[in-house]
Amino acid sequence: MAHDLGVDPPETLLDPAEARRAARRIFDLLAPRLTLVTDGAPLLIEWVGIEALPDRQAVQLSFRFAPGAACALTLTCDLFPYDPNHTTFLNIYEHGALQHQGV
Repeated sequence: MAHDLGVDPPETLLDPAEARRAARRIFDLLAPRLTLVTDGAPLLIEWVGIEALPDRQAVQLSFRFAPGAACALTLTCDLFPYDPNHTTFLNIYEHGALQHQGV
């Protein structure tokens, strides 16, 4: 994210206060790169949080959506297409309980 946002040094985003200040820019950057679809219709994603995880050299983003009565969810994620080493981790919670983890 630091590369795309022009943040130098990149470690700046690992500071919790800096990550919070950059949250809106980060959400706006990633929104078109993350798509959730259910029953053939895209879902509206509501970004709700950001947390710097310096010990893991990562930033954790939280969002929610209301899929209604849908039974299947498709996620398309290409957050940093220019970085072949980037790994995205996804945890899905339903009513506060972890339901699925993916890489």
